[in-house]
Amino acid sequence: LFCRRYAQELKDDAREHGKVLHLLRRSLRYEPQDGETHHGLADVLWAQLRHDDALVCYRFAACLDDKNEVRVKAYFAAARCCRQTEVAMRLLEDRFARFGSRSGWPARTLCWAYEELDDQGRALETLQEAVRLRPEDGDLLLFAADAYGRHGRSQEASEFLAKAESITRRTEWLRGAACLDLYRGDLHGALGRW
Repeated sequence: LFCRRYAQELKDDAREHGKVLHLLRRSLRYEPQDGETHHGLADVLWAQLRHDDALVCYRFAACLDDKNEVRVKAYFAAARCCRQTEVAMRLLEDRFARFGSRSGWPARTLCWAYEELDDQGRALETLQEAVRLRPEDGDLLLFAADAYGRHGRSQEASEFLAKAESITRRTEWLRGAACLDLYRGDLHGALGRW
């Protein structure tokens, strides 16, 4: 733990990368399944322009911390840079297939990835499927309302927002409604909700 924390403190200083790599590898000997350590190692390798090695570490981190969306997004971003987008998308799609009925987060990350690839259709299809699997997930409904609103699909966005009203905190619902008002150009309505 101390090796990992010390390495995290030093990793932003490129002059210390040798020491950081040593500390992180030492930490991995004691805790090889720690996603945070693999992620830190990947960050240092990426900074050293060792992208292929870093990509492997980012994938390990994403798989070991499969419920940590930050790790998964970092892996996806690195895979895109290394021209391995298809491999990363298969991982994201598999996560959604495995965990989509238990949590809305895999769907949200998959939707984000499709949007990064300018595939609006698949992003919205993913959200439709996620809402079908988790109709009582208020946060997912608000996320879907926001996504549909951003893409100019006001009718569907309003439907998701209406479904979310009774199952989310009032402040969260008002924030989502205000964003939809902004997307529609209703500044007065958005101001009232804010």
